[in-house]
Amino acid sequence: MLYQLCVELENLGFDARVLVYGRRYRGDDLPKCRIVRRFTDEMRRDSVVVYPETVWGNPLCARHVARWVLNKPGLMGGGTHFPANELVFSWSSQYYLSPHQLRLDVIDRELFRDTGEERTTDAVFVHKGGHVRKTPELRGLPVITMAYPAERKALAALLRRTRILYTHDLHTALAEEAAACGAQVRVVTPNGFDIWRPSGEVYDPDVSARQLAEFVRLTQSDEGLPDNCVQETVRRPFLLVSYIKWCCACLMRLFHVGNAAAERLRLQAVQEIFLR
Repeated sequence: MLYQLCVELENLGFDARVLVYGRRYRGDDLPKCRIVRRFTDEMRRDSVVVYPETVWGNPLCARHVARWVLNKPGLMGGGTHFPANELVFSWSSQYYLSPHQLRLDVIDRELFRDTGEERTTDAVFVHKGGHVRKTPELRGLPVITMAYPAERKALAALLRRTRILYTHDLHTALAEEAAACGAQVRVVTPNGFDIWRPSGEVYDPDVSARQLAEFVRLTQSDEGLPDNCVQETVRRPFLLVSYIKWCCACLMRLFHVGNAAAERLRLQAVQEIFLR
C-alpha cells in the first residue's frame, strides 16, 4: 500500500519516493527512479516522511512525520502507541482508532476481474494460517504461495479458473483478488470452512478520494494555519518508508525499556542503521 500511495501522490503532481530498506527492490512495484536507498539532510528538512506502524518512533529524525497504521500496532513490529505530535492515519478503525483514515484499493481491477472463463479447479492458500495447515479435504489441490504463480498475470489467470479458493489466512488481499475474479472464497478454520467476508470497511472509490485529499491537505499544512493557507507555494515532497529489517526491529525492541535516556539511545542506534 505504501507503493500504491506513492503512485497516487505522483498522479496528483507531487514528488513522491519510497525509501527501501532491508530487502531487494521488487521490480514490478515502482520505476527504479522512484526508489531511494539513502536518507539525506535535505529529505529530513523538506520531506513529509510517512512511516508504517512497524517502525518505532522517528528514526530518521524527520521534521514532518505522518504515520499510516496498516495493521494492529505492535502486531508485526513497532510500538503500540504513537507520539502525540504525529499525524496518524488509519487503514481501518478495526486496527486503530484515529480521526483520520486513508484506505486505497488493494486490487488491480484491470487484472483481477471476472471474464466468464470456465472454472476447472479449486485452489488453496496457507501463508499466515499455518495452525490449520493439515486439512485432508484439500489434499491434491494446487497451492498458491508467495512464489507460485510467479507472475501476477498468471495468478489472475488461475483465479479466473478457480471455483473455490480455500484460504487459511483470513487477512489477505488474495481473498479480495479471488472474489474480484468471480471465485468463491472459503476460510479454513479448525472447525471447518467459513464463508469469507471482507475485513474492515468496504472500499469505496469516492470515500478513498476524499481521504487522500485530506491526507494531502493535512500533510502539506503547518499547524495553526487557517484552512485557506494550507497550500504552500513549494510543495513538500513525500518519502515513504516501505520496510524495516526484522533485526532492526528486534534491536529497537531491545532498547525500548521505557525511560528517556534509553529512548534517545535507541533512536540513535536505529538512525545509524538507516543512514549507513
